[in-house]
Amino acid sequence: MLMENNSQFMPQAPQGNSDPENPNATNLYVGNLDIRTSEQMLFEIFSAVTTVKSCKIINEKNFTTNAVCYGFVEFPDHESAETAMKKMNGRKIFDYEIRVNWASLKNNQNRDNQASQFHIFIGDLCPEVNESSLLEALSEFTSISNTKIMIDPNTRLSRGFAFLTLTDKEQADNLIASMNGKTIGSRQIRVNWANQNTFHGNRSNQSGNHQNKYNSSKYEITLKQSAPFNTIVYCGNLTSFTTHDNLLRIFSQYGYVNDIRIQSNNGFAFVKMDTHENAAMAIVSVNGIVLNGKNIRCSWGKDSYAEKTMNNHLQNKNRYQNRR
Repeated sequence: MLMENNSQFMPQAPQGNSDPENPNATNLYVGNLDIRTSEQMLFEIFSAVTTVKSCKIINEKNFTTNAVCYGFVEFPDHESAETAMKKMNGRKIFDYEIRVNWASLKNNQNRDNQASQFHIFIGDLCPEVNESSLLEALSEFTSISNTKIMIDPNTRLSRGFAFLTLTDKEQADNLIASMNGKTIGSRQIRVNWANQNTFHGNRSNQSGNHQNKYNSSKYEITLKQSAPFNTIVYCGNLTSFTTHDNLLRIFSQYGYVNDIRIQSNNGFAFVKMDTHENAAMAIVSVNGIVLNGKNIRCSWGKDSYAEKTMNNHLQNKNRYQNRR
């Protein structure tokens, strides 16, 4: 439950010790945090298990392209921080299991400068691997802020590939170098940059490699085809008896669905996703699947609000440059 008196909560950037090897460390890193989580909410959630001194959620400049973000929580002493880490790691907030660990000194000092996000593609995943087990296998890479295993909306089974987002370039490089070819579950995975043009693999996996290469490349192309504020997906070639629930079941696999508008008689609908990135994932994944006997056709819809926001942003940027 949130505090009724908002004046009692004053979010601040944690100022405590962030060195995990120091027995006096008091700062924790909270990753895979749903972007709907406010600082006050985070404060209240952690306060339920121990005393919290302050917290800070980091929303990158391009945070609208992600369903998750990350933050830092400061505690009055090392024991409180350790208690919170043990009790809160893996807890679900909204739709995501958070990852709690000691905040590294590097991350804490540079958190305001980490504007970049680094996207990694993982292929050849076995069906039994889910997002939790994948994160567990990659637990040493603490800057992972988002994990998405692509699910077939018809079978609800893994499509055998996933996308990761990291906030640290060095960790992203190390993940690719150290994990490519390693076994997770019953298969050796393939790891590369999400926008890499070529994915390497065995000749026996040529067909699967081609499909994974196509999906990854198609995703990156689709992501850039519309303004980063746009989260509207156009769905065409729908039957007249397509329902709201039909579309919700499909699109909720790729993120939080904010709204669905169906024009049943005209055979199309607009689905508003929570983020631009999830909308792009939905377009790539849903396009061509069969719903009620017909292949859905997906593309970017026109988001008038997004266009207005982008225009205002460009106008303000031009005014600022003209004043210089």
